[in-house]
Amino acid sequence: MRKPALEWSIVKSKERRQRRVLSPEFRTEAVRLWRIGDRTIGQVAKDLDLTKNSLREWVKRAYVDAGKGAPDALTTSEREELARHTRVGSREVALSVRLHRQLLNASFLRALQRLGLCLFILVRVRIRCGF
Repeated sequence: MRKPALEWSIVKSKERRQRRVLSPEFRTEAVRLWRIGDRTIGQVAKDLDLTKNSLREWVKRAYVDAGKGAPDALTTSEREELARHTRVGSREVALSVRLHRQLLNASFLRALQRLGLCLFILVRVRIRCGF
């Protein structure tokens, strides 16, 4: 009896976790639990059913908000203000692009009309002059 060359096993992949929105109080408490110092970020994240990267990001933001982060890092309030301005700016840019497109289309149509008129005149001149 011959053995199969390879045995394949089907490994079930983890299902994606549904995205949750956690309150700022929960985030602050999670960072506080890590700062106590008796557990690692991984252990605190596992206990709170979070990913390590999420908790690590919250810790970084807490340092920045406390003024201990990188000098060019944005605080939470600055991030929110930047996001608000970006949303408003993107609307303004979209309106500007739309208006610019309409102006280009209108000027293009005027140019075509002029060209059409020039072509009409050119054809009539060619006919009269015998070109």
